[in-house]
Amino acid sequence: MRNYIDLGYEPVDDFVVLFWVKGRAPLEKLANEVAAESSTGTWTPIKTMNEKVFKEYSARVFKIEKVSDNEGFVWIAYPVQHFDAKNVLQFQSSVLGNIFGMGLVTGLYVADISFPHAYQKNFDGPGMGLSGIRKYLKIKDRPLVGTIVKPKVGLAPKEFAEVAYNAWVNGLDLVKDDENLVDQEFCRWRERFDLTFEALDRAEGETGERKVYSVNITDSSLERMLDRLDYVRERGHRTVMIDV
Repeated sequence: MRNYIDLGYEPVDDFVVLFWVKGRAPLEKLANEVAAESSTGTWTPIKTMNEKVFKEYSARVFKIEKVSDNEGFVWIAYPVQHFDAKNVLQFQSSVLGNIFGMGLVTGLYVADISFPHAYQKNFDGPGMGLSGIRKYLKIKDRPLVGTIVKPKVGLAPKEFAEVAYNAWVNGLDLVKDDENLVDQEFCRWRERFDLTFEALDRAEGETGERKVYSVNITDSSLERMLDRLDYVRERGHRTVMIDV
């Protein structure tokens, strides 16, 4: 096993992941194994490894804080070129994947992840962002105030819309679905959407203020999610909720 520990390394434009590690070996060995398995190493020596690959794409353990001989915090830096741009799942498969099945490791927890600016620039970010939402609602200074309709499940669409209406006319800006509510038989998605946006239009007319309803379009079927998104757009509304 090559040495992935470089305590003199200073991350610049790297991913930095803070792990808590416990296992059946000294912490330094555990840290080295985690860094190897989550980057260029594997469980056995390979002849195809070369210095260019190791130097340019390997993770580096740059900080270790022991709690005991075989337990503690480990900071690992990953070069941005190691990862596929615009592919968060590939990043997750490295730092949240095989390492959790390593034989030497009896405890492993990801405490923090820092994403480098060069990687973040691959993503467009939210369509509006906080400043865009403030501009849409015409609220500059005060906090934005919202609520999630409760109970989480069980209300019929008409009951749900009434709760949302009362929230809006009493001063709240945002109402959203609970993550447990999508398209159950007792509260079908389209009926809830239609009635709640009728309530939103009524609340806006009575208060003279803009309101937001974030309807949950989450589904295991991408086609169903896109159908719901199209329906929201066709009705002239701009906000949806996706529970990831």
